[in-house]
Amino acid sequence: YPQVFTAGRRMPEFEKSAESDRLRALGAECFSTERGGLLTWHGPGQLTIYPITHIGMAVKEYVEFLESIIVKVGVHFGVPCRPMEQVGVCTTFGNKKFGFVGIARRDTVAYHGVSINVCNELKWFREIVPCGMPDLQVTSLSQESGRTIALDDVKSVVVKLFKETPFIKNSS
Repeated sequence: YPQVFTAGRRMPEFEKSAESDRLRALGAECFSTERGGLLTWHGPGQLTIYPITHIGMAVKEYVEFLESIIVKVGVHFGVPCRPMEQVGVCTTFGNKKFGFVGIARRDTVAYHGVSINVCNELKWFREIVPCGMPDLQVTSLSQESGRTIALDDVKSVVVKLFKETPFIKNSS
């Protein structure tokens, strides 16, 4: 899919802004979304996971669950990591973010979800203030592990982790 910048509810006029015009001029698409958070990038080499599920817990607990999935993925691929004080997952050493969480909730149904930088170009993040954090460094699993990690390998791990989750109903 193409380079896409998405803005959360806290940036409601993003699609009409001079910032989105600048990003479109670089060849990206720009969209406002219903998810939480500010501005982020999505594109090739990044795994985006949008579970649409009934959640029987507080939003904070659901976000922590999604972060735990990202942490398990990082550890599986040899990248020591932890949840950030703000939402998302970063490396244990260097505090570089590679896991992003932005959800929306309508009644008891959560949608939107997470993205994990796997083997993507990081230059697109330098075009914005990711997540509204000016000093945020962004990385990928491949960069941190020192080897190219295939998107399909990460997908397999994520599917396995979600299937092991008791509150996600497995339809397969």
